[in-house]
Amino acid sequence: MNFKLKDNQGITLVVVLMVMAILLSVIGAGLLFSGINTKITANYQLGTKAFYAADMGMSDAVTRIGPDPTVVSIPVTAVPGASGLTYRSGHRAATSPQPFVYLRTTQQTGFSLGSGTGYNTSGYVFNEYQLNVTGSYTTAWGTELAAREIEAIAAYGPVAR
Repeated sequence: MNFKLKDNQGITLVVVLMVMAILLSVIGAGLLFSGINTKITANYQLGTKAFYAADMGMSDAVTRIGPDPTVVSIPVTAVPGASGLTYRSGHRAATSPQPFVYLRTTQQTGFSLGSGTGYNTSGYVFNEYQLNVTGSYTTAWGTELAAREIEAIAAYGPVAR
């Protein structure tokens, strides 16, 4: 049972194979993580595009409210110059445009529009609305890749009584 190694023949092959296995694992992990980061970046860009489409829709929504507190909505509208980007009124989960919600009319007596101008003894009213706008990015074959919703409360006024 007295067996002694007299030389190191073959140990070099084992060490080289172990080092190559470690290097291959590190390189494979690097490739995997770089692919994941690319997907994260693409998703972030699509989400940002959808957010800015919703922001454009919110600007459109603010121009649509007025002194008449009737229900107003925005149909599905394409963003000019950007293929696949649209906005519409309503929650993200809704499948079709939803009307803005008229909340209330508040009255303030004697509200002045400027220094000494616009005074009305019978007062003014402000119409308040809840605005929900959804922006989305959809592929040419109809798959929605990203959608963002913006919600705001806006008041229109003063409207003379």
